[in-house]
Amino acid sequence: KKGKSAKGEVENVMEQMPPLKVFNIPADSSASAFIRTFAETQRGIMFETEGDTLAKILRLDFGGYSDLLRKAAHHEPITFMRVGSDDKGEGIHIYIDYPCLSVVLSGTPKQLKNLMTDAENGLFSRFGVLYVTTNPEWEDQYADDEGESYEECFDRYADDLYVIYTKLVCLGEKGVQFKLTKTQRKEVRSFFRNNLFRYNTLYDGEYDGIMHRLGVMHGRICMVLTALRGESVDRFDQPLVCSDEDVKLALKMIKVLNQHTDFAYRSLSPEKATTLILKNMPVSYKLYQSLPEEFTTNDAVEVGRSLKMSRMTVYRYMHRYVDGKNGAGCLIRKMDHGMYRKI
Repeated sequence: KKGKSAKGEVENVMEQMPPLKVFNIPADSSASAFIRTFAETQRGIMFETEGDTLAKILRLDFGGYSDLLRKAAHHEPITFMRVGSDDKGEGIHIYIDYPCLSVVLSGTPKQLKNLMTDAENGLFSRFGVLYVTTNPEWEDQYADDEGESYEECFDRYADDLYVIYTKLVCLGEKGVQFKLTKTQRKEVRSFFRNNLFRYNTLYDGEYDGIMHRLGVMHGRICMVLTALRGESVDRFDQPLVCSDEDVKLALKMIKVLNQHTDFAYRSLSPEKATTLILKNMPVSYKLYQSLPEEFTTNDAVEVGRSLKMSRMTVYRYMHRYVDGKNGAGCLIRKMDHGMYRKI
């Protein structure tokens, strides 16, 4: 707007714009717009039905905020500074102490490859991947449905979630203490320890980061399931203990996510393979996948020979498959002298 200076001259007076507070952050944002918008609430959700929307913006110089997504996945502090003229809004410093961001994307496998050209940049391991197949069954588009609509269902769930959210906001920094029992911790540790060693053997350690983050996802799923249980939010005033049912349910979900993520990882191999072919995988993976479900030592040697592996190399990997690491992470079991079965 216009005002008058001390000398009576008309001059422009810049009014400070009110902060833009939104919870749903669009993927099609520049890095600067993303962090400024996110900084106002320090929490939000990015929901895009087309994964290419995010893939497109991350490839541009002004939209490269992949590092911010990676930090937000672990609530790592995010800092942003631009030095310049204040009237252009460039002289700013932003610090987000504890970013909370959920990203939900859908799209085709091709869009996944556009978003993550390889599995080594760290962004891939921050996501849980799920391949959904379609049902070749035609649904009647005009059938009478007197049941609850999607809108009514979502509104009902939203009301319940808002009560939980309000209670957690009231608790503030005190938060809620969440626990697993000693037996549950043992079960979770055994599950991830075995899978970590197995995939470490198959992928020569390249899959370790993904498995570690699946462990983080399991903990978060357990927390969400536990928070949704019960009839009153007053229980958040006391430590919450996850039920055995929810621990097992979360492990089942992680098992499925791991299978789908493993498939996606192979499609995004370090060699940027365009198809799923064995030659792009580590040697240990080639041998294991080429072996039949039941085989003899001589069978393994023959398979190894077809992969141009020496007899001693085959023996070395066979020992790793049988022994695992300190008894955990075994991939095959010895059934009889010279007879083996995949497990």
